[in-house]
Amino acid sequence: MRKILSGAFALISYSSLAAPAFAAIDAGVKTPAGATVIPPETTIGQVVGFLVAFIIVIAFLAALLFIVIGAFQWITSGGDKQKVADARNHIIAAVIGLIIIALSFVIINVVLQALGLGDLRNLKILTLPEFK
Repeated sequence: MRKILSGAFALISYSSLAAPAFAAIDAGVKTPAGATVIPPETTIGQVVGFLVAFIIVIAFLAALLFIVIGAFQWITSGGDKQKVADARNHIIAAVIGLIIIALSFVIINVVLQALGLGDLRNLKILTLPEFK
């Protein structure tokens, strides 16, 4: 498990260091005049909503990966009771994680709607002039 986590950490570290290096390469691709990467009508609320939804999706995929890892441990346990118990606990923890992720998504949306801020797809962040 430590090898998987250290490998994932190394991959994330290398990819974060590679982005500035690749940014310096001029591939000859030019952005058309007047075009931007993020449209100007995009609000901060939409960006924050996207980031929260993105984090929830990543957490969901990680929990599914842990279920697969637990299933693989169970299959390769060879009938050893301790290994089977460890694999079962691994799967149970991943399922509990999935439930927590789903509940956090629901709770976030309920709180946002109760505060009148919309939902994660269309988050309305108030500005100072709107408070008056």
